[in-house]
Amino acid sequence: MSTGYVIIARDLFDSSVWREDSDTVRLFIWLIGTARFRKDPAKYRGFEVKRGDVLTSLAQISEGNQYTDNNKRVCWSRTKVSRMLKKLEVGGEIIMACDTFGTHLTIVNYERYQNPDTYACDNDGTACVRLVSGLCHNSNKDKNDKNDKNDKNKSGGKPPRSQSKRFQKPSIAQIEEYAHEKGYTGFDVESFWNHYESNGWVVGRVGMKSWKAAMANWNKNSNRYGTQSKGMTAEDIKKWNKT
Repeated sequence: MSTGYVIIARDLFDSSVWREDSDTVRLFIWLIGTARFRKDPAKYRGFEVKRGDVLTSLAQISEGNQYTDNNKRVCWSRTKVSRMLKKLEVGGEIIMACDTFGTHLTIVNYERYQNPDTYACDNDGTACVRLVSGLCHNSNKDKNDKNDKNDKNKSGGKPPRSQSKRFQKPSIAQIEEYAHEKGYTGFDVESFWNHYESNGWVVGRVGMKSWKAAMANWNKNSNRYGTQSKGMTAEDIKKWNKT
């Protein structure tokens, strides 16, 4: 096919996100499909669009995701598009960089999603199991628990390789080191750690996938609301979640 392809994990269709918020899943798949896939960046005056980046607009996203329901054309409002993008950003799936050039965003794990080595065939070779966390990490907990037990029995009690890819919460030292590495001046490490430690490292209603992406979002929103010097309070976070 001359139009190329993208990789989508099959377990997406069994996920709670697919059942509960199909519009956000539709948007995420659309972003993956429209992201720049070439390794060399597209250079524009003053900025670049790298592999895994999407340069678009709220209007273009709405137009690109139109569909027909009961013989009526359904088109997302810009407010709804903005809300879904915020949900993906808070969940650590994308990093937003809205500027004068339009809506410029980066898909956080694009390279891992589109790398065939990220996936492994199951025993009969008919399905693929994703080894990295993402939108579908919360799918059918009972089924996952049963599979984990079977995997341990087959491996003599040793955890399967896929378990090593699950989210591991960072230590305070790791957060401090990463904040220093990224130049997050005045980043309140203690407030960040205490907030997510108290809620079980959950973003919204979804388990965290990338604490580094969460730090990037926290730092950006702290700067937006001028809260770096005193950390993000509960009121600051409530205000953040409403935007």
